[in-house]
Amino acid sequence: MVPVRGSPYSASFSASTKADANHLNGPILPKYVTKVIEQSQVWMKESSAAANNKDKDLTDIKQLLSVVDAVKQVHEQSDNMMLTLD
Repeated sequence: MVPVRGSPYSASFSASTKADANHLNGPILPKYVTKVIEQSQVWMKESSAAANNKDKDLTDIKQLLSVVDAVKQVHEQSDNMMLTLD
């Protein structure tokens, strides 16, 4: 594994991998991009639903804390999500 400078990821290479999988226009990149977009869409829907305070009784402290916790998690995970999308 070779660490990629400034990134939490490491690169590795395999001799048994098909040659076209190592190209940027190979078959692996579109599959990866599609997977990352789907994951980010699911994350945004779940985060939005958890942070949405419509239809929630804000006088109930447990529901209010769940909204605050959802917003906090979005702030904590947003940098990692942006790095993944980049």
